[in-house]
Amino acid sequence: MRVYERVAEAYAERGGEGFFGLLGEGNIKLCTTLKEAHGMTMRTARHEQGAVAMADGYSRASRRASLAAVTAGPGLVNAGVSIASAARAGSPVLVFAGDAPRGDDGHFQAMDQGSWAAGLGVPFVAVNDPSDLEPALELVFATLELGSAVILSIPMDVQDLEVVTGATADPHPRPMMAFPSREEISWAAHLIATSERPLLLVGGGGLHAAAVVGELAHRVGMPMATTLRGIGLLHDDPLMLGVCGGFDTGPVAAAIRESDLLIAVGTSLSRYTTKQGALTRDRDILRIDVRHPVRTQEREAFLTGDSAAVVGAIVEELRESRIDRGADHARERIVAAQREEYTYDPVDGGSGIDPRSALRAIDRAIGHPRHVSLDGGHFTTFAAGMMSWHDPSEMLFGLDFGAIGQGLLLALGAAASVIDDGREARVVAIVGDGGFLMNLQELETAVRLEVPLTVVVLNDEAYGQEVHMLEMYGLDPAFARISTPDLAAVARALGAAGARVETLDDLEAALEEQAAEPVRLLDVRIDGSVRNWRVEEMLRGHAVGTAR
Repeated sequence: MRVYERVAEAYAERGGEGFFGLLGEGNIKLCTTLKEAHGMTMRTARHEQGAVAMADGYSRASRRASLAAVTAGPGLVNAGVSIASAARAGSPVLVFAGDAPRGDDGHFQAMDQGSWAAGLGVPFVAVNDPSDLEPALELVFATLELGSAVILSIPMDVQDLEVVTGATADPHPRPMMAFPSREEISWAAHLIATSERPLLLVGGGGLHAAAVVGELAHRVGMPMATTLRGIGLLHDDPLMLGVCGGFDTGPVAAAIRESDLLIAVGTSLSRYTTKQGALTRDRDILRIDVRHPVRTQEREAFLTGDSAAVVGAIVEELRESRIDRGADHARERIVAAQREEYTYDPVDGGSGIDPRSALRAIDRAIGHPRHVSLDGGHFTTFAAGMMSWHDPSEMLFGLDFGAIGQGLLLALGAAASVIDDGREARVVAIVGDGGFLMNLQELETAVRLEVPLTVVVLNDEAYGQEVHMLEMYGLDPAFARISTPDLAAVARALGAAGARVETLDDLEAALEEQAAEPVRLLDVRIDGSVRNWRVEEMLRGHAVGTAR
């Protein structure tokens, strides 16, 4: 058995299904083996960025690992944005990258792939000798189990070598996971029980703890919120206020401001979640996470361990102490917080649809279950904050690396997972015209692969966020305005259904008329003058700074 055959076998042995890529000299033997020896279908993208992002979308929607195969050098570099995005999202994507033959510095695709990956901050595993293969595979699959993307890089000449028989992975056992002492659990339970206005915030590291998190909130009587990673968690629980941070429509920030204890489960409390620290400053915080988190301020205490196990132990301690304040304890606080909910008067200036009204119409039309991929853009705040989310897997957030253009690609992968799993779920990509045109070629991929996909382009013929930033700085916003072609006609040329939408009535009709089409695009012309609340906050901050 050769090295490339063993890699294919190892992925198949672990139940691998998601398989994406673009053929090249550095991966062609692995891809052929997965297809012919293991019966896997490779979904081929038009660009390596698309291939890896499709694998990322597949993993996020299915909650399973996936594989994306790219060739050496430029193939890997082309995929860089998507690899970094998957790694930052905690998406278990195995990126197989061929490498130039050992010692062949004159090979036209030769580069230092390890240093390049280090610059991205992505785990990188190299196999430069067949004897390294089994330990490398063990490390790769352990990394995927931890919820991280990882690059497996093997030079082309090494791929062709015979596997070293008898080679095994490192026999040393994995270190045991830390867990708080009984005294620490008792202390935490007492802290929570004696707090008058606690609030529970759940991040991506606490999604598997949903049941015990809900039980803790109801037993103590406290509101709950999530970070963006947890949006949609326990959505029908009366104690759940919604998402915290820049996409919050008002209630969560209001509840945090008047809380006396913030219990943060499985979250790093990033600057985006805490609004640059404004929501956590001068507040008592209890943090629960599998990794000891980085301290964000002085008034923090830590419990390190699996979030479900730690929260479950706290609940058991409260149960034994007969502490059960019930949900009514939080009712007045929730009602008060909900008074801060964002409202708006629709804009009707004749220059396009109010994007908020468009998103609400789309939200009603597509229903649940669903997977909605949000590309980056000015519209993203409206979509994340104003649409309904019933499960964390429903939102595929494309801005993990701050790059626009990922939305269509993530949706393609999610649609593939829906097909493979036989699930009933609508898949929608909501993108801006700028981001869509960055990866337009993958609309043809959607048509070729016959995946169920609706692409909604919120088209303001501009880079909308930059328009508002230029206005904020007193500069000419025309610099960020770029005309776009008839995107509906472009979609039809690529084999998809396409419709240009200029009114809300047109939008509702188009959503209904195109329901039977497997791949469809709606070119929704929106009013670009509408500012989201994050831009308004930026403008207020800039005005204060200028006044000083």
